[in-house]
Amino acid sequence: MVDVEGSSLHDVSAHASFSPYQEEATGTPQEHEPIMDLSIGHPDGSSTHLIQRRRRRPIQPGPQIQDPYESAPVVVIQQLTQQEDLLYQWCMKKDDFLILSKNVIHIPPSPSLMRSDIIDSMKARGHVSYKVMDVARTVIMERESNKARTRKGFSRRFVHIFDPQFGAEFAEMFNNGRSICVESFEEYFQPKLLHYNINDSNMLMVPLLQKTHWWCCVFNLRDRRIDILDSMESFYAANQLHQFVLSLRELFHHIVTYCGGVVSVNEFEIMHHRLPQQAQRDPGSSGIFVIKFMESWDGRMTSSFSKDTINLIRKQLVVQWLTHDNNLIKPTL
Repeated sequence: MVDVEGSSLHDVSAHASFSPYQEEATGTPQEHEPIMDLSIGHPDGSSTHLIQRRRRRPIQPGPQIQDPYESAPVVVIQQLTQQEDLLYQWCMKKDDFLILSKNVIHIPPSPSLMRSDIIDSMKARGHVSYKVMDVARTVIMERESNKARTRKGFSRRFVHIFDPQFGAEFAEMFNNGRSICVESFEEYFQPKLLHYNINDSNMLMVPLLQKTHWWCCVFNLRDRRIDILDSMESFYAANQLHQFVLSLRELFHHIVTYCGGVVSVNEFEIMHHRLPQQAQRDPGSSGIFVIKFMESWDGRMTSSFSKDTINLIRKQLVVQWLTHDNNLIKPTL
């Protein structure tokens, strides 16, 4: 079993080959016969004291160190099939302007994506755009496993992910010192527009882009806390985001109240979680990490991945979107 960053499973093969008797050349230590202490006793060298040499006790390996990442057992990320790889290569072609400007993905209600949109965001070390993040959150929310019914028969979503533009508008208001009110954001949460009430959801996720870095703020209505999901642990403190989150918490208290909720969101504790971290040489991968966080978070990580698999995940996401049942544009190789 291999050590995958972000997993609580470790390679213990080193322990398996560890000999507790490394000072012995070969064999198992034996019980030694008593020996005479020649340093004391009679002039002829004999001694009245017998010294018993103790049997060496086996040195047991220490307890397994628990990985700090809050993740589930390792999920092996499958390589692309030959057909999937051909599809990915077809999508990433950039021969001329006409090809680049051609729409290849349209999964309503998210906007259409041109080939150039995908290339810029999903190439190695590419920075994920707002449009691509919107497609990702639409696909996650439309999974059948995310859909359910309330006791009264109304439609609900276990996880609701806000449009990335919601976070952009809030950040602009906050940074410019403008007054923040619920009415300014009604289009993002009104039940009559969504066809379900976000108050029935377990998690309300807000993907946020600041200084080209994506992170996610989760209003965990089930566990009554705020979960900060970030692939760069130092980003929150370095950018002094605590007051930003407090202001966002106040807004969500009013949003939940507006939707008929009675939970005091403004009393939720802010919690930071140890999660898989991006490579410093790949700042653009923060968007891919956030997509995987939103896909896997249920109060803890429900699948494992690492910075070493990010480029493969980029390819898998492109193929997933191209072949999605709701993609109105069918790819033709």
